Amino acid sequence: MSSSGDLLPPEILLRVFQWLPQVDLLQMSLVCQQWHIVAMDSTLWTHITWETELACRWMMVTLPHYQALLKRPQFCAMRKLKPPSRKGTCITLNIVRDLSESCPHIQTLDLSCWDAYATELHHFADIRSLRGVWFGSIKSESHAHLKLCEAMGTSMIDLRVRSISWHDTDALLKLLQKVSTSCVNVKILYAHVPLYNGLCGQVVAVLKRFTHLQVLSLCWREGTDSTHWQDIYEEIVQGCENNAFRELRTIVFTQRDYARLRKPLKRKLRKLGLLEVRNDPGTYPHLFPDAVLDYSQLSSN
Repeated sequence: MSSSGDLLPPEILLRVFQWLPQVDLLQMSLVCQQWHIVAMDSTLWTHITWETELACRWMMVTLPHYQALLKRPQFCAMRKLKPPSRKGTCITLNIVRDLSESCPHIQTLDLSCWDAYATELHHFADIRSLRGVWFGSIKSESHAHLKLCEAMGTSMIDLRVRSISWHDTDALLKLLQKVSTSCVNVKILYAHVPLYNGLCGQVVAVLKRFTHLQVLSLCWREGTDSTHWQDIYEEIVQGCENNAFRELRTIVFTQRDYARLRKPLKRKLRKLGLLEVRNDPGTYPHLFPDAVLDYSQLSSN
C-alpha cells in the first residue's frame, strides 16, 4: 500500500510479485481485484513449481483436465510443461496441437512422471518451439523415448534422464547412440549411469560425437560400485585435454558425487575449469529444476 492508502501501481506490484513463490501469488490474488490481475500476469507463470502442483493438486489431474487448466490466460507464456501421466494415456496429435495452441512458447517438456513404457511420445516433436526433453525413466525397450528424440532431430539441445535400471547396461548407450546421430545440436546432457562393467570406453566414444556439448552431468547410482563411473570421467577429462570435447565448459556434480571422486581427478577438473558442484540434498533436483532454463545463454556454435 502507498502512504495515501491507494494501491501501488500495477508495474510496481508486478516487480514485487516476481520475488514471491507461486503459492503465495495464489494467496495474493484473493486480496483484491487489482492484485488478482497482477498476480495472474503471464510473465509470472512461465512454469509451474512442484510446490504449486502440490498445493493446488494440479499434479493429480488427468491429461484432459491439464489441457483445460492451460487454457487459462495466465499460462499463455508457459515455457516448461509437465503433463500428467496415467496408465493407458495415449498422446495424440490433437492433444499436442491443443497444448501448443494454449502455450505457444513451450521450450522444455518434463516427462519425469512418465514411465519407461509410455507410447506415442513422438507426437510431442510437433511442438515447434520445443528444445529440451526430460525423461523420468528409460529401459532398452523404451522405443517411444528414442522415437521422440529422433523426431526432434536438430531442434533438441537439452536431454535429461532421471532413472535408468541399474542392470540395464544397454539403455543409456542405446539412447546416446540414437541421439548422437539424430540430435547433433545437443548442448546439455544429464543422465544417471547404471552398471557398465567395462563399457565406459564405448560410452565416452559416443559422447565424443556430441561436438556441441557444453554442460554434462553423469550421476552415480547409489548402492553400486563407483569405479566404472569414475573411469568414464577419467576418459572424458583425457578427451578434454586432447580437445575431443572442444565446447564442453561445465561438468556438474552434486556434493555426494563430488565426494566420491578420486583426488587426482578433482585436480584435473579444477585445472580445466570444468568443475561445478551443487549443494543438492539426497536425490538429484538439479536434473529437473523447477526454474525455467534460458537456452539463449548457451553459446552459439
